Amino acid sequence: MLKTQTTYASNYFVALVGIGLLAACNGGRVENAARATTDSAAVSDAIAENFPLLGDPRGGSVWSNYCSDQPDDAALPVDPRTLVVPGVNTGKAVAFNAYWKDCENGTPQPSNCGEFRQQVAQGFLVGEGQGMVGSTTAFAGGNDSPGMLLQAEQYNKMWQVWGMPGRPDNFDDLIVQRYGSPPAPQRNPYPLQGEDPNATDGGSGQLPLAFTQVREPDGRWTGQIGVKACVLCHDGQLGSKDDGHGLGTVYGGAGSIGDFTVAFYDFAKAALLGLDLNAVTGFAPIAGLTVATNRGTG
Repeated sequence: MLKTQTTYASNYFVALVGIGLLAACNGGRVENAARATTDSAAVSDAIAENFPLLGDPRGGSVWSNYCSDQPDDAALPVDPRTLVVPGVNTGKAVAFNAYWKDCENGTPQPSNCGEFRQQVAQGFLVGEGQGMVGSTTAFAGGNDSPGMLLQAEQYNKMWQVWGMPGRPDNFDDLIVQRYGSPPAPQRNPYPLQGEDPNATDGGSGQLPLAFTQVREPDGRWTGQIGVKACVLCHDGQLGSKDDGHGLGTVYGGAGSIGDFTVAFYDFAKAALLGLDLNAVTGFAPIAGLTVATNRGTG
């Protein structure tokens, strides 16, 4: 992360110098270029115009970039990744050793921007969607009643799994620290002991980003807590939002602090507190995998 930021900062400085040189060569308007550097919007526009590799969007999905200003019926351009196939490197100085492979997961590829937007909305429930109707949980496989769900009553007793004498006042903060999932930047509720989630808009507790309370299709809260495996593995935290733009909770990439080995181990033990064998058999096998060595606690 630091290397990336340093590199971008260096490129940004080079771009500013370049803009000044261009202005100097274009009728000697150095003064105008200097004034432009005080306006971040003007600087960004100048970088995008004169140094396109440093300007937006700097990567991202070709379809997302293309559809940003296109109607739903606009046909999608060719995905350039599909052009990376065996033989494409013949006689060329740059080689790709990871060729395109269609995983054929049963979801048809979108053909236009409207279909693409529909799939993006569905993907949002996988990557985020905490506390939302339709939010996905680990290994549910489309099942309306997946086994890997923990009752809120059991979740509230997690302190017993930790061997503590009573429920600590900072219980929600300790959950964040132990399992390495950052706090959800939006409301992500669960019911405290004795609370009716449907009388308290989900409950008074706050789940971290990697967990979500399952809801019925009609919006009713179930009091069941599931793990969003994609989120726990791939979302993390870098500092806090007070440290600067883009810092704090970070979506996507490699999870920087997640430890779902410990999380699933604790969930399996918490399920035992309520003798919920269906949940135990779901969580326990994954608890035996050591996959989160980045924190040294898996």
